Amino acid sequence: MFYILVRFAPVSLLERFLDFGATLPKNGTNPLLYATYYGKTLHAQTLLVQGICVNTQGWVCYASRQMLPLEAAVIHEHHELVDLFLAEGSQMAHLLIDAGCNPSLCNSHGKTPLHVAAVNGHTAVIEYLLTLEDIHVLAFNGDSVLHAIMDHSDGHECLEMAYLLIDAGCNPSLCNSHGKTPIHVAVVNGHTAIIQKLIAKGADIHVLASNGNSLLHVIMDHSDGHECLEMAHLLIDAGCNPSLCNSHGETPLHVAAANGHISVIEYLLTLDIPFPDDILFLVMEVYELVPLEIMRRLIAKGANVHVLASNADNLLHVAIFDYKFNRCQCLKVTKLLIDAGCDPCLSNSNGETPIHGAVAGGYINVVEYLLSMNIPLPHDILLSAMEADQDQVELIHMLIDKGADVHILTSNGDSLLHVFISLYGS
Repeated sequence: MFYILVRFAPVSLLERFLDFGATLPKNGTNPLLYATYYGKTLHAQTLLVQGICVNTQGWVCYASRQMLPLEAAVIHEHHELVDLFLAEGSQMAHLLIDAGCNPSLCNSHGKTPLHVAAVNGHTAVIEYLLTLEDIHVLAFNGDSVLHAIMDHSDGHECLEMAYLLIDAGCNPSLCNSHGKTPIHVAVVNGHTAIIQKLIAKGADIHVLASNGNSLLHVIMDHSDGHECLEMAHLLIDAGCNPSLCNSHGETPLHVAAANGHISVIEYLLTLDIPFPDDILFLVMEVYELVPLEIMRRLIAKGANVHVLASNADNLLHVAIFDYKFNRCQCLKVTKLLIDAGCDPCLSNSNGETPIHGAVAGGYINVVEYLLSMNIPLPHDILLSAMEADQDQVELIHMLIDKGADVHILTSNGDSLLHVFISLYGS
């Protein structure tokens, strides 16, 4: 009867059956095994409430031997049931160790049972194994048990286990073979409460990963906006350096901008920290993620508007030539940069000024704005207009009216008329 109820009936029917004083299972059977085989967690909880023993063996469905519910849950990888049976006091770990199983033996991944219990969040098993096993044992990759629990997704369980292990003497500053401490792994997985605990227990917040990333770099790359801001406050208040560069020359501000963490950028702007020279270049690269107002605030706080790229492009070249912005956006950025002191007449290593890019990109409004500033027109500006991939008649009229050189010749002696006829015919 228990098999039918567990296999086919809703849990409410099983509860009614048990409430009416149903007889207990026959000797040699344990309905928890049926619930385990079919992954019925609610049925298992109901059976446990009614006094079915988690430490009684029973026949397994379609098998020829008896086993404990926990053993079956492990075999069938029903993790919820594993947790449930452990919480109910399953003695499987005790039985195996009493029978001679070595609690310190490493598997093929170099993990001891304590590591495996930590990864899977089995607090009761951890408490038992801590009485038997060396807490300082390391996996093959150098992970301590504290590293292992940081990969557990449940924040509450993870915190409980972290407290247990740290209080038992696990080193919160130990690096694994990748140069990562438990706090690195906690940051990646967003375990804010554990980070607080690790800091309180003396974890080294200044430790760097093999690529030079500080903990601040790590959170900018792995967290969502709210979580990232919370951890940034926590780490900076604890003394983490917000200006430190990694091996790629990136500060936490670079990484925050690249990932569009606006609230974190705004927080970093309130700190008295120097800005990287190339921060405005980066903000323009990720303009879809970072609004213009952030660029405005960076400039107001002293970001370098005179910085040049390796080909001598200034910020105006990049804003206009990359053609990322629509006409309205491009004009706003152009005005912002020029008002901040960016040179609209600067030539890059190809001899191109910002107006070359505006003409080639068909940014009529930007060209009008630049012309209104009475900047000198490059001698080849009409060639740039003619060679653009769009109809530039209006622009050509505008440039001629402003005094553009109509007598310029190409390197092979072609006049503008030669160029026009060869490009457009009629």
